[in-house]
Amino acid sequence: MLSRIVIFMLGLIIVLGSSFYSLAGNAAQDEPYYMADVQATVNLPRGWKMLRWSDWDFKAESRDAAVRMRLFYTQMQVPPTVEAAKAWATLHVQHLKEQGAGDVQATNVGVAAVKGMPVAEMDLSFHFNGDGPKGFYRAMAIPGAGKVIHVATFSLARREGQARKALDYIVENLDIAKPAEPLDALAGKASSPAGFEVSLPDGWRGYAPSETALVNTLVSKTGQGKIDPERCWVAVKPVPIGDPDLMVFCGVAWFLEPIDDYSFKAIEKQVHDKFFGTSPMPVDPAEKIALPGRTAFLYSPSSPEAAIRMAVTPYDKGIMVGWGLAQKDHESELDAAFRSVLIGTRYTGPNNGVQKIAFAQWISYIVQYRSTDPLVIGPILLFMACFIFLLFKLGARKPPNYDEFDL
Repeated sequence: MLSRIVIFMLGLIIVLGSSFYSLAGNAAQDEPYYMADVQATVNLPRGWKMLRWSDWDFKAESRDAAVRMRLFYTQMQVPPTVEAAKAWATLHVQHLKEQGAGDVQATNVGVAAVKGMPVAEMDLSFHFNGDGPKGFYRAMAIPGAGKVIHVATFSLARREGQARKALDYIVENLDIAKPAEPLDALAGKASSPAGFEVSLPDGWRGYAPSETALVNTLVSKTGQGKIDPERCWVAVKPVPIGDPDLMVFCGVAWFLEPIDDYSFKAIEKQVHDKFFGTSPMPVDPAEKIALPGRTAFLYSPSSPEAAIRMAVTPYDKGIMVGWGLAQKDHESELDAAFRSVLIGTRYTGPNNGVQKIAFAQWISYIVQYRSTDPLVIGPILLFMACFIFLLFKLGARKPPNYDEFDL
């Protein structure tokens, strides 16, 4: 009798223990997963199991392992357009190929709405293990503050419905702590307290607060070094993949001598030595850019990793120094945007911020660059001749004879 009671109790403990373990397992599987870098919390469908969980990426699979999901993010807030979706699709294509998939193709790329917000959607077909069973892959790209969150599910093609349903659930229940920031007010005009402003080219805008860290990193790669809000304006052109294109223009209190065809080469050397004198890579002399009331220096430093533009323009408070930085394959677009900013900049000082030139600088300019120019030396010689003639006339006048006066 006692042995039966002992066996019954052991059986009850095992059953209760199994039930507790099952409940604990389900609770662990169903818990929300917060990702600090993504600034979002993943809520999985019931019964799903987490496979990888970090601050920047996440992986999980369904209870029957028929469907898997992955989540990651890209930097900068990019609106979900069809063009952006096509670019993001290449990220998923590359991922599948890295996993050994074959015949990977994007079958549908577009823009949809989830909970009233626009998202990019991408459907892909592929074959497992190169030429194995056909698979189905679906992804969505959701803008967040300073980033785009990418969520994807994939399965065998015959489980497409299950994969679609799982993705819809995960996206609809994704708790984004910092949603996408409004960007419209950041487009249009850029201005600096140092005395200049410009209408930004299409696609360019100021940066959102959540993008500050990345923008600071990019600016530090230019000769500017850091953002000074009292002297500079900064604009970006976000792209779906990789670092955004960037321009930064700042005022510097360095006053140049008059710049024209006579002095350009010599002053260009001064500018070149100041900004590129210690450059490890040779930098070609500047291209002369003729602007209303002033002349600018435009440089195109070469780099195997990036497209770079740099410009110096004189104005009433010194010089405006501009830097442009973009991915290497964006060089033509950067060049066009950078030139349009140079040409379109408006200066808030008197007479459109005309360059201030001290009297001593004019004398130096004449002595160094125009001393043999008839148009300059002629008036100077004429003035000197007139001055000498007047001195001669004054010296030649007969002084009065005071002895003739009887007072």
